[in-house]
Amino acid sequence: MEANEREEPRPKSPSEEVAALWAKLDQRRIQERATTAAEQSGRLEAAAEAVVVKLPSVPAGASLCNTHPHSSQVSLNGFPGLRAAVGLDWWEVRAAVEFKESVFAELMAKLEESKRSCQDLQQDEKWLKLEWVPPFRIYRMGLGGTGEHFEYKIDCGGIDIGLGKRQGELDGQPNLLVRMSGRECLLKGTREAYEQVKQFVGRLGATFLWEKLSRVDVCMDVANLAVRSFKPLIDSRCFITRAKSLIPYENAVTGEWTGFAAGKRPLRLIVYDKLREQAKKADDLYLQALIQRRYEGSLPDHGTRLEFQMSRQWLLDHGVSSPDDFLERQSAIIEKLTREWFRVTAEPVVCDAKHQSRAAIHPLWISIGEAFSEALGMSTEPMAPVDRKTVNPLRLIKQGFGCLRNAALQCGFVCLQPEHWLEVTGLLFDKAFATKAQKDQFLKDYFFRQTEYAA
Repeated sequence: MEANEREEPRPKSPSEEVAALWAKLDQRRIQERATTAAEQSGRLEAAAEAVVVKLPSVPAGASLCNTHPHSSQVSLNGFPGLRAAVGLDWWEVRAAVEFKESVFAELMAKLEESKRSCQDLQQDEKWLKLEWVPPFRIYRMGLGGTGEHFEYKIDCGGIDIGLGKRQGELDGQPNLLVRMSGRECLLKGTREAYEQVKQFVGRLGATFLWEKLSRVDVCMDVANLAVRSFKPLIDSRCFITRAKSLIPYENAVTGEWTGFAAGKRPLRLIVYDKLREQAKKADDLYLQALIQRRYEGSLPDHGTRLEFQMSRQWLLDHGVSSPDDFLERQSAIIEKLTREWFRVTAEPVVCDAKHQSRAAIHPLWISIGEAFSEALGMSTEPMAPVDRKTVNPLRLIKQGFGCLRNAALQCGFVCLQPEHWLEVTGLLFDKAFATKAQKDQFLKDYFFRQTEYAA
């Protein structure tokens, strides 16, 4: 090759281009703004002290809070290619709490004032700052439950809390609702996150009088098991169940079979393609947590989820009232569900035939039941934080740039080179947050919401 000939550089991938673009943006903003990175950090620290909130110091790459999910990985006996992880996927508790008289009236007044402010300003939420507790978000609407309503919906590290404007009583109605979806259970850990909520409520000035478990979901994620493997068994009626219904999920047009559901509230089993469901969502942090904590670090070709959903009436009928009751008996409960309430058989079962219970259980279902019991009986240990370096929310990034592009076009900005985009992004930021106070509020909001994304 001659000296004047040069090898063409390798084209960058879309993810590399995005990373390079943001790197240039960071450099340009640092160079062109009078405010240095050190001054910005100092302003954030001052803002944090002003509202009496401190995030724990952690090593680089570690979680912002010491929360880890109840998720135990086991093998399926007789099926060496399959690995399973078990965890809680929904946690809902109603409770009665009694507030100190010295803070109750002030707290209720602050909550009501903030809620009305959200409604008057047509804001979905706002930050509430009290002297005796870290800042938290309150919403313009309350939080509903089955046949009840909690006037105030507040947020504790991404977990929804409903609070009624009344004192709790030993024999009265609940005035506190804690609801954790599957996302919070996986990212934060059910037990640890619930304990943090109880500590937060304690800092508000309340004491728990009683706790009642309203709903809990227990799930198993099986890597490399295609959900369609259950189709011939369900179609041939190779199952025995005490549920009054079993509904397969099948697209009548495409023929796609994505699982089935047995039973309905207060007890339900759903078996479905978890990877197919996740592919529809733009939540790469959750996906990475799923890979790391349920799939042992790599995305499998197939991922089937089996999920038992238990509501309060069924729990009460089986001797479970409080959260502690369930945690003590969860292994025995799942054993009962997989052996008595629903089981897959090796051969078809005739509905009206006698001695159905004598039908042999399918080897795969035996292994699933054993894995459930084994995992729930294991002691839980802290898990490593989610590796943020592997989180690549490219869908959100593209969506964000699509919105910025449309805004730039409407403003008439000219962008012919990547460098122009860096300029335009800064100009759009200035348009969105015109004053220093608005910029500071944006940065404080980002700072506070880091705890919601801790994993």
